[in-house]
Amino acid sequence: MSYASSPAPGTLLLLAIATSPAIAQTAVTERDDIIEEIVVTAQKRENLARKVPISLFAESGHNLRQAGIDSVGALADIAAGVELVNEHTGRMQIVVRGVTNLSDVALDSTAAVGYYVDESPLSSFMPNQLIDMGLWDVERVEILRGPQGTLFGEGSMGGTIRVIMRKPDPLDFGGEVVGSWESVTDGDTGYGIKATLNAPLINDELALRINLSTADRPGYIDIPDLGIEDANDVDHRGARLALGWTPNDRTDLQLSYMDQSTDLESNSWATSRGAFDPRSEGPLWAPPLRLSPQDNRARLYNLTLNYDLDLGTFVSVTSYIDSEQYSLDDFSQLTTAQFGTPGSFAQELDRTADSLIQEFRLSSNNDTLTWTAGAFFKRHQRGGGLVVEVDIPDMGLLDIAKVRYDIEVNSYALFGEVDYKLSDRWALQAGGRYYADDRTTTRTALTSSIIFGTVAGTTFGDSASADDFAPSIGLSWTGDQKLFYARAAKGFRAGGINLSSVFVPNVIPLQFEAEELWAYETGFKSRMSDDRLQLHASVYFNRWRSIQVGQRATGLYFYTSNAGEAGALGTEIEFTVQATDNLVLGASLALIDTEMKETILDSLGRVVVEKGNSIPLTPKTKLSLSAYYSWLVTSKLNATAFARWAYRSETHTNVLNAPIVANDSYDVVFVRFGIEGESWAAYLSANNLFDEEATVFRQTVEPFPLVSSTYVQPRTVQLELQWDF
Repeated sequence: MSYASSPAPGTLLLLAIATSPAIAQTAVTERDDIIEEIVVTAQKRENLARKVPISLFAESGHNLRQAGIDSVGALADIAAGVELVNEHTGRMQIVVRGVTNLSDVALDSTAAVGYYVDESPLSSFMPNQLIDMGLWDVERVEILRGPQGTLFGEGSMGGTIRVIMRKPDPLDFGGEVVGSWESVTDGDTGYGIKATLNAPLINDELALRINLSTADRPGYIDIPDLGIEDANDVDHRGARLALGWTPNDRTDLQLSYMDQSTDLESNSWATSRGAFDPRSEGPLWAPPLRLSPQDNRARLYNLTLNYDLDLGTFVSVTSYIDSEQYSLDDFSQLTTAQFGTPGSFAQELDRTADSLIQEFRLSSNNDTLTWTAGAFFKRHQRGGGLVVEVDIPDMGLLDIAKVRYDIEVNSYALFGEVDYKLSDRWALQAGGRYYADDRTTTRTALTSSIIFGTVAGTTFGDSASADDFAPSIGLSWTGDQKLFYARAAKGFRAGGINLSSVFVPNVIPLQFEAEELWAYETGFKSRMSDDRLQLHASVYFNRWRSIQVGQRATGLYFYTSNAGEAGALGTEIEFTVQATDNLVLGASLALIDTEMKETILDSLGRVVVEKGNSIPLTPKTKLSLSAYYSWLVTSKLNATAFARWAYRSETHTNVLNAPIVANDSYDVVFVRFGIEGESWAAYLSANNLFDEEATVFRQTVEPFPLVSSTYVQPRTVQLELQWDF
């Protein structure tokens, strides 16, 4: 099948029936039949999403389920200006308005976009391999577009994604159990079970909420050289325990623990859709010799205290997060091209990370002058071991390189934001965050290596300190069901240390500097026609400086340097209308033009970034249309139907914009039909209904032209049964 550059005939048929997009803040309420209002805490205090003077996508957990969104990564199909690219299941790279991490080789780095579960920030972990959390028992999701450094810190240069889980309810005993079965075209079948229990322990005061989930996700990639079919299946396990205590009208205490693991039998790289078969690409390539498993586990502990003072609300947030990532990547297919004869070539990476985070803040309850002020501390530790083994029997070459690295970062911040009403209509917003960190990094060679030039016992390290100030200022006008706003904000991301500098000190800089982004935007939010129509629109311009870009020195040494400047001009429109009492239509459109402003050469004089290139993984056009329809079958039986069409224009995987790793434009269709009783429901869905064949991520190991790709998952049919109690 060829890549799609325009809607398929079947898609046009769906649009003729439904004509609209990505369920952006849509749902029919049981009584009023109006578009649901979403209450958010994007400003660290409660407010309606349409009254927050920033570009904000917010969606309820109910609507996410209707739209078939079961993971953070799937949000890309419904949120304008946002891409969440899964190189492999369970790990993702976040792109907001073209802002992302452009260096995948920096061990000492953070993400360019903030990522939170409740009050726990996950942005400290490997920036291109963030944990793709499952969206189960979720109250809502908030995506704050543009720099959010004032309130959310150094990992929020491009924006912030927040997943807000449901809290224990001390008044209601109940829960639900959901079982699912799914089948992938030309692949395997799988299953899943999810269960939720909410139990009051002390009426109106203390409650416990438990979530458990397990899933066996079907694989669909064959590896002929190993005689293995459907090698990329996934085992997922999840658990969440939450305890909520409200002893009086002033105090609310929430304690939670979340544990999620995702294990892949082998990664999702393919040479064609459904197969990883290097030798089919030509005689230059050798066969793979083993699977490439990927294992991920993350645990989150959080204690949040809200205490109502007379002058405002005091909040204390204590979080501890740890994660483990293991991967074994087989590169044996490259040995013939590199050494002239086949052999074994594998890389094993074992990483751990943990963060202790403490935040205190105080928010006012004054209507005229609303303010938030706080302090933040984070101690982050990251470590790991890297083993590279090369075995070429015909050459008598056996080389094993083992390296250990350790990173410790202590971060401090003071922040504040005010919203002052100049009149009944006009308001001024201003804020800032002072941020500082101290970091220490060491790398130890555990073995001597001929290929990598390491000597056993050699230790190399360095320390660095940095500080920055990120201001923001905005002006808003509020009318009857309308909001106009303009905002300017600075985002920043800390620099780091190149551990590979010890090998080529005259070429690789010891440190790379912080990067910064200035963003300017204006927007409009409105609810019209008796609250049956909602429109959000924004226009923005980003100026991104000192961009951290990955480069390669002589040999096999990679490093990060600061390389030039980029700009982005874009617009986003999100539209929702309740056409009838039973039908909700939506549409979202994102247009963006990105450009690298300078040509950058690496240490060998090769072009790394060419002036005029676009930012990777950022489609110039992204369009989503959806329709949700519900009707009564009997007095006790309800039926629902949902359809979504999502289109993306072509993207580039790297800053060089090399054609060999370009992703063509494509569109996918999702449909879901349901029958709902008083205490049960059944849903049948199909994702990628017309079985579109397209890549979302492509890579090649320089200088070899063999391309490994991650494809859109083939058509997947799922049956889901739900029981409420």
